[in-house]
Amino acid sequence: MILKLIKITQGTDGAIYSGKITVAQLLASYKIDVFSQSNQMGYQRELDEKRARKFATFLKEEISEGRKPAIPTSILLSYRKKITGTSTDYGIEAVFSDEDRLYIVDGQHRTNGFKFAIEQYGLNDLLKFELPIVIFENPVLVNEVKQFLLINNNMKKVRTDLARELMIKLKRSGGMDYPATEDDAIKATHITKLLNTSLNSPWLHKLSGPGDAKEGQYLNTQLSVANSIKATVLKDPATRRMTAETAGRELTKYWAAWEKLMPEAFNDDTYKNYLITKNNGFVTLHHVFSHIYSHLKHVKGINEPTVEDYQKIIKKAGDVSEADYWEREDGDAGNFGGGYGGFKNFADDVIEKLKDNGIEA
Repeated sequence: MILKLIKITQGTDGAIYSGKITVAQLLASYKIDVFSQSNQMGYQRELDEKRARKFATFLKEEISEGRKPAIPTSILLSYRKKITGTSTDYGIEAVFSDEDRLYIVDGQHRTNGFKFAIEQYGLNDLLKFELPIVIFENPVLVNEVKQFLLINNNMKKVRTDLARELMIKLKRSGGMDYPATEDDAIKATHITKLLNTSLNSPWLHKLSGPGDAKEGQYLNTQLSVANSIKATVLKDPATRRMTAETAGRELTKYWAAWEKLMPEAFNDDTYKNYLITKNNGFVTLHHVFSHIYSHLKHVKGINEPTVEDYQKIIKKAGDVSEADYWEREDGDAGNFGGGYGGFKNFADDVIEKLKDNGIEA
């Protein structure tokens, strides 16, 4: 396959090229690095067929009504080798062998929409349809993942937990740096993984992650808990400089203390009756954690608090430390409203109760 490309200079790692590709060429050469149990280094989610079929239906309707579809948005691709070919006045005639794969960073639903339209609606003329493309020359996988994170954190609303986990794996295996903008998100993901795998944690194997089946006795998702840690523990001056390992260890003890006070709220058969394992609970109580940890370390001088140390302090919050308070139907935990603003107000109320009982940070 030969593509006529223009080189774009933006000072990034690896060159950027723009050009066009026919649908036939794209379908013959694309690959999507989907996470699965057999591909633990993938960072994309499985195709949402509903979205792809919706796009295929759009193509079908446009053509049936005599219109030519207009698809001006570029498909963003990554080539995991150096792009080579013949230099020309406009750029390069890049040569790709039949074995070469163009990895889709952004545009998998449009690509599969074309595939559905051709295979299921018989719209074979679309094989000649030309699409604008941008190709990143990415011999190093970490750069491809950085671009995915950049696009989907700042330009689109797409879940990036798979990419965060892959960045952790790449860091461990190759000493690669995280993008600076992702430091807190990746650190929070690491902390959450520790909460989900620590033997003494009430969250042990109870947070669903990428690739996990939707059914099962999960208390919540890794993504939700990681986002709450990023917004609370990693923002508070008392705890933001903790290493991921220290934060994971202390949060495990902290949550074990809550479980000892109200085991029914974490039990597989009864947890749904309580709000403590929902956003109301863990976002609020991650705010409170920083206050309690600071008190134990800086006021009490305890460098390595025990579960019992946390438990004694939590009890000072009065009825908040009792299961009845967190009941979904009749408890008071739901009275502060939703959203991170409501949860912050809830946390401030708990912290005031602690201060009233002598627990200063």
